[in-house]
Amino acid sequence: MPIYEFRCRGCLEVTEVITRGISSPFDAVCGQCGSRELDRIPSRIIPRQTEATKIEQLDPRYDRWVDETMAKSRQDSQRDIAEVRQKEAKAVTDAKAQREKKKTI
Repeated sequence: MPIYEFRCRGCLEVTEVITRGISSPFDAVCGQCGSRELDRIPSRIIPRQTEATKIEQLDPRYDRWVDETMAKSRQDSQRDIAEVRQKEAKAVTDAKAQREKKKTI
């Protein structure tokens, strides 16, 4: 389905017209002012990119940023796990203390 772009002569708004095929007739009308006085303009072409091309275009600092973020995340996770283990150990100790207290009563 071809997409054609037109610029309105009156308001300079760019309007896209989608057609069923290259030979299909279409009616181009400005989406802004409704004028039919439009000039066809070259459409922008966005080339298809591979994953490798996308990676090459990344900021060179990206890898360092990802590594730092992952390291911080691991440190945060390890700290959180240590806190949970300390709380669990305290809960077990408190429970044992309460049982001993009940035994002596």
